[in-house]
Amino acid sequence: ILAAFVVWNGDASRVISAKTHHHAVDFNIFEGMEVQGIADVTISRGRIVWRDGKLLTEQGWGKYVQRKPWGPIYDSVPIRDKLKERHQKKVEREPYTGPVIQLP
Repeated sequence: ILAAFVVWNGDASRVISAKTHHHAVDFNIFEGMEVQGIADVTISRGRIVWRDGKLLTEQGWGKYVQRKPWGPIYDSVPIRDKLKERHQKKVEREPYTGPVIQLP
């Protein structure tokens, strides 16, 4: 059985940065964004793996879990899109008649 537990602090906040994340890339598309709520403690397979802003894992201790792309959460996307279409209204506009720049 694989289980993970997170003690969540909804009052705390942090700024996302590639300098502080634990990914094998040197950028983050959310760079500089402030988020509300952080994990104070994370327990995985009976061990504390995150506490006080520090990653406490050991190389080789993790376990890869194979997952297919587009998990069940994506099943709701077509339903959401149909619901959204019901509320969309077509906006009638005059055709654009302004200048057009020709590129080489």
